[in-house]
Amino acid sequence: MASARDMEACVDGVLEGSIKSAQTLFARYDMNLDMRLNQQDYYDLMLELNLALPYQDYQRFVDSTFCYADCDSDGLLTIDDFIPLYKSIAAVRRGFKRQDHHSNGQIDRYWGGCRCRVLLAC
Repeated sequence: MASARDMEACVDGVLEGSIKSAQTLFARYDMNLDMRLNQQDYYDLMLELNLALPYQDYQRFVDSTFCYADCDSDGLLTIDDFIPLYKSIAAVRRGFKRQDHHSNGQIDRYWGGCRCRVLLAC
């Protein structure tokens, strides 16, 4: 069984942010090979990114990002729709990792002597 660190390294490889990695990921989930992802294909793709969100938040995130990225509102994402979204998710994940100083999946902040834990799951 893979350790959490191994799984994280795998996700980091998927989310490196390059166009090549976006194209590879996109092709893996283009089930009917038409160079477009429907919403179910996109949902399955997003599961691979291991965003660690509660189900309801995950569903809302997937639905809203799909609608945002579907530039022509045809219910399908092309690679040109997907690449900017993929790069944004990769950038947010890298930023989160930089701020997760304890590598515990949480960002800690201190305000006015009060320790507040911000639970951001990326």
